[in-house]
Amino acid sequence: MSGSNDSTINLWEVEQPRVLIKYEDHQNEVLALDVFQMDGNVFASGSSDLTFRIWDIRMKKACFRVFAENKCGVSSIKFMPENINTLAVGYEDATVRIWDLRSIFAVGKLNEEEDYAGVTSMSFSKSGRLLFTAYQSNYIRVWDLLTEKSVCEFGRFEHN
Repeated sequence: MSGSNDSTINLWEVEQPRVLIKYEDHQNEVLALDVFQMDGNVFASGSSDLTFRIWDIRMKKACFRVFAENKCGVSSIKFMPENINTLAVGYEDATVRIWDLRSIFAVGKLNEEEDYAGVTSMSFSKSGRLLFTAYQSNYIRVWDLLTEKSVCEFGRFEHN
């Protein structure tokens, strides 16, 4: 699975590198993808078109849900381990929202008060209580999802 600057998502055959399916639902570059690890048929995508989408490649219309709830693009997306109904969505304005896909609403919001750039990647702890977020400004922040508070931060890393 790959996302592209031309707004497409490609499902690839690995053994003989070729595109099996091309999805063209996004209107701008696809910046984020995550495949749900317990069911490789379901994935989420995020784009600078201000939306994120949920997909199931087994369905005739693979994109079965579209979310457009933010003023800026989606730059990172991550399913909670072993929970297909919970998704972390990172935005270009450095905010993160936790979504419950059953209720179709954000159930948590993690606001970055400092001058951070967009979220580049995220990872849940094994229990799912903590969320690790990395930012374009070279910081990593750890969030407690129950309190929606930052529990620690790793400093700025300089590029050589």
